[in-house]
Amino acid sequence: MRVLIVPNADVLDKSDVDGVIDPWVRAGGLLIVTGNSGNRKNEAGNFDVNPAGFSLAGLTGVAVTTSTTARKLMPVGSGKVLYLGDNIGMNYFNNYGNNGGDCAP
Repeated sequence: MRVLIVPNADVLDKSDVDGVIDPWVRAGGLLIVTGNSGNRKNEAGNFDVNPAGFSLAGLTGVAVTTSTTARKLMPVGSGKVLYLGDNIGMNYFNNYGNNGGDCAP
């Protein structure tokens, strides 16, 4: 896998970031993160908001965002991380079937 996209995944455990995603990026992976990814703890943490900020902050350089226009590209080891503050997946979700042809089954 060369590119991993984390599209506004509110729940993302810090141990998964540290143990899997971080080493992969440092080894040359390309990571795209959008929106509030990593804002909440996992099920064991009762999905509480992470008090230290986003679990991906060590890779994105963004611990919290109040602006959907935030955009940040960072080199991390041999890889790169692009952070987009906007939940871009929501644009596709809201536009489903409204582009001149209905894609619904």
